[in-house]
Amino acid sequence: MTMIPFENYTLITDLSRDEALMRLEKFIEPLQPIRIRALKSEKNKPYEGIIEGNNFKIIRIIGYGNSFVPTIIGQINEELKGSRVKIRMRPKKIVIALFLFLILLATIFFILERNLVFYVVALLFMYLLAII
Repeated sequence: MTMIPFENYTLITDLSRDEALMRLEKFIEPLQPIRIRALKSEKNKPYEGIIEGNNFKIIRIIGYGNSFVPTIIGQINEELKGSRVKIRMRPKKIVIALFLFLILLATIFFILERNLVFYVVALLFMYLLAII
């Protein structure tokens, strides 16, 4: 696992941009502010999100609460033969804000305590929370 919680991928396909967008649409439901997980049927698609032009922003639909499910942001560009799909995966903004707050809190404790061991243990604890 990388320390930076962002991953970039580039996929190259023989499909045209329009074909790739149509295939992507088959797996994406419109965004729902509140999703009732108990009513999940086999007809539900695995992702929810939006497609606007060549760009898309989706998130995996899971049957339980998990704040660490990444947001997938992508763009499909036409190439001479086929298309190129650029994908960026990142945590939700609230998760990034939480970890920045925890790092700030650990830094404040380090400044107040002036104890390097405490600071290292606090950062290690936060890192372990991130990978679990």
